[in-house]
Amino acid sequence: MITTDYFKDAICITSGYLFSCALGHVVTKYITSKLWKKSVDQTRNEMLSTSAVDDYSIFEKSFNKDVVSLRPPRILSTCLGIIERFFYTSAIFINLPQAIIAWLAFKALMRLNLKPESSAHRIGIGIYQIGTLVSLCFGVLGGLIALGKIHLCKGWEDAIARVMQIFN
Repeated sequence: MITTDYFKDAICITSGYLFSCALGHVVTKYITSKLWKKSVDQTRNEMLSTSAVDDYSIFEKSFNKDVVSLRPPRILSTCLGIIERFFYTSAIFINLPQAIIAWLAFKALMRLNLKPESSAHRIGIGIYQIGTLVSLCFGVLGGLIALGKIHLCKGWEDAIARVMQIFN
């Protein structure tokens, strides 16, 4: 016989992972996309105002090539972001937050080899850090929701109990 606690746990776990992976993806993508656009536009304008540009089209091609080479393909960043948030949520859910620290240390070590050679690269580092922080927040909150420590809405336990009464 399936109990109310079974449904409660299933809803908590599903809600936590959906919050982390789905909503976290939408919010992180929105924030980082806006930051990329604003930062690139601002950097382009600053570079144009501080340097004598003879041929604007050559500058534009060079600048766009630098920026595009820094930004990973969207499918790659989307998959990595979802997997990362799933990992953060799972680490909290199984009570192993040390795994999050190890992953963040690994990400930091991977970034050490990159040298900020251009202003576009410095933009990418900041946006990368903000995206990581937003993903981490969604992953941890998702883990707490999955554990049932944070409730998305009140009263759903009563609704599950009523449904269970129908089937019993």
